[in-house]
Amino acid sequence: MRATFKLPDSCFASLVGRSSPGGAPDLGPYPASRLANARRALAITYPTVVQLLGDQAFDVLCRRFALESPHLQADWGNWGDALPAWLTRQPELSQLPYLPDVARLDALCHASERASDARLDVASLQHAASRQPESLRLCLAPQVGLLSSPHPVLAIWWAHHGPQVERAHWLALANLPLPEGSVSHVLVQRAAWRATPVELPASTLAFLRAVQSGRSLAQALDEVAPSGFDFVHWLPQAIQQGWVIGFAEFTS
Repeated sequence: MRATFKLPDSCFASLVGRSSPGGAPDLGPYPASRLANARRALAITYPTVVQLLGDQAFDVLCRRFALESPHLQADWGNWGDALPAWLTRQPELSQLPYLPDVARLDALCHASERASDARLDVASLQHAASRQPESLRLCLAPQVGLLSSPHPVLAIWWAHHGPQVERAHWLALANLPLPEGSVSHVLVQRAAWRATPVELPASTLAFLRAVQSGRSLAQALDEVAPSGFDFVHWLPQAIQQGWVIGFAEFTS
C-alpha cells in the first residue's frame, strides 16, 4: 500500500519563496498588470491547484511560470496549458506528487466549460444501425475529457468543489491508501455548462481513448474485447449523458 493525499505543511510557502529567483520577471511594458492577468488566468484554469498550494505559494509559482512560459496569445483563457508538465519539474513540489495530475484535471474541466456545444446527430445514429463497425467512427462531444492517474485525483477534486456536506467524505476517500500499481480513471463531462468529473472503469476509458485517437468503431471495440466491454449496453447511457453525439464515416 502507498500513501495517497496530503496537504503541504505550514512551511511550504516559504520553501517555494526561497527557491524562486529574486525579483519579479520582466513581463513586458506593463509587468504589474500582465502579472496580474497571468495570475488571474491561471487561477481560473487551475482553481484546485490554488486551493492546494495557498495564495502565497501559488503567486510565487505563477510568477516563475510566467517568466518561463510567456503569454503569446490574444486570449488569456488559452494560456497556461503547459502548467501541469511544468509542475513536475519544480523540485519543491516533490512532496505533492499528485499536484500535476490535479492540475491536468483542472485543465480538462476548464476546457470542457469553454468547449462549443454540440447537438446529438440523431440521423447518424439511425444510419449506423445498417452499417458495419469497420466503416464507422464514434463521435464524442467536444466537452468530454479523459484522464488516468495513480493518485486519487477525483476524490481530491470533489473534496474542494463538491457540495459542502460531501467534502469530508471525499477528503476521507482521498486519504485512503491505494494499492501499488492502482490507477484512477476519470471522464470530464459537462452539465448545465459546469464541468463534472466522474469515475470510469478501465475498459471504458480504454475504449474512449481508442475512439479519441481516431480509430474506427471496429478497431476501438477490438482494443477492449478481452475486457468484456459491453458496447450495446453502454451506448444508450453514453448518449443520455451527452458523451456521444453520433457517428461519422471512418476513413483510414
